[in-house]
Amino acid sequence: MKINQLIHYLILGLLFILGIVGFFHFEYTWFYKLAIVAMSFIGLIWYLGQGKLDFAIYLVFALAVYNLDNLNLVSGWQLFLIMFFIIVLNSYLFYLMLFFDSETDISLNFLIFYTVLFDLFVIEIFLSLSYWPANPISKSIILVSLFYLFYQIAYYRFQNMLQLKKIYPHILVSVIAIILIISSAQWYGL
Repeated sequence: MKINQLIHYLILGLLFILGIVGFFHFEYTWFYKLAIVAMSFIGLIWYLGQGKLDFAIYLVFALAVYNLDNLNLVSGWQLFLIMFFIIVLNSYLFYLMLFFDSETDISLNFLIFYTVLFDLFVIEIFLSLSYWPANPISKSIILVSLFYLFYQIAYYRFQNMLQLKKIYPHILVSVIAIILIISSAQWYGL
């Protein structure tokens, strides 16, 4: 294992631990706490079985967005500060996904372009969702669905395999997940 990989594993592990601690601090429902523990084990099994960190990175992103949204709602953190942390986290996790998924070197121009584009996309969606009267879990799952979709598009583009027939299943999964989340979300004040 290279030193770069080891550093990335340590940072991802630290982000995961911070995400779990924050989730257990803000969440009061035991069902959701058990679901996060179960998903953590699924992510570990996924990594041990296939050697991929995709599921763990999606889980870290979901936990971080959930915690940051709660810091905004409960602790009164300023929205610009939350957005800054989401940009940094999003950029790092996007890079990490490309770093672990590709066997070839990533072009710096490709990485910068798609990272900036992806950051703008995620921040715009997060800003829109921050005004929705929905619970933070629903908001974080919607953002993770869009993170998944955008990453798949960028990955296929990086591999020069971007075709509608390749990304159609990913679009379908994201749209179905978003529709299910929106239709089953707990809406506050309504």
